[in-house]
Amino acid sequence: MALPAHIARDLRSALRSFRAKNSPMTVPTSAGRALEAWLMMSLARAAQRSGRWSVTLRQGDGSQLPLGATFNFPTYQSGILPSNPTGPSFVQLDRAVPGVDTLALELHGSLQWKGRSGATHEIDVSLLPQSIAQPLRAHGGHPRGLPIAGYECKDKIGAASTDEMRETIARLFDLALVTRPYPGWDCRMFAATSPHVRWGRRQSIYRAFFATGAYGVVRAGGFSRGARNLGRHYHVRRHEGIYGPGAIAAVEARFLQVLDDVDNI
Repeated sequence: MALPAHIARDLRSALRSFRAKNSPMTVPTSAGRALEAWLMMSLARAAQRSGRWSVTLRQGDGSQLPLGATFNFPTYQSGILPSNPTGPSFVQLDRAVPGVDTLALELHGSLQWKGRSGATHEIDVSLLPQSIAQPLRAHGGHPRGLPIAGYECKDKIGAASTDEMRETIARLFDLALVTRPYPGWDCRMFAATSPHVRWGRRQSIYRAFFATGAYGVVRAGGFSRGARNLGRHYHVRRHEGIYGPGAIAAVEARFLQVLDDVDNI
């Protein structure tokens, strides 16, 4: 479906709050890409409003986006590309809690992750530590493992089938490091750089792994009973009617919960 006018205005308002270019031309022309862009900016704004995170928009080389510049939403899926200021932009979240260790996270759109099978899987909006993303920007590459948060965006009306939910869960299954990627490694994700960089804790049970992050399908329409049951069992939240009043608040609330608990992930 076409992106509702009030959602397009809200996306522009979010960009304006970060002092980025926010003309009508900044809204992606594809409704699906526009939904991804709005979700990313909504999560960024929620983190900023929490007061616990300093949020900045970044260019493809990691430098801060100049005031009034265009935030380059990705137009195609890829891994993290080699450092380039004109590449896809991302959102950086820096922990701003006195007396707590510093931590930088990155929120990306249309990012491909590599699974245990060697296959790549796009996640429409995903969150990972900068300690994993930054080494990959040297030459380009795919983060490996399970992101802290991951959302599938479906700009579709009607009810999602069980198969649609099954596809999302299958991606998470291949990404989850329930077995050690290398002997002695207990991590949630890693960057296959030299030297390898690891982050987070490994879980040996899929459902326990999924319960520690924020995963969901964000949808214009609804979900069939089978899709609901499957998602509920595997801790994949069903965010339906996302363009309706207050629907985005549930996505933001779970995202902030996971940010608060990120040191235990």
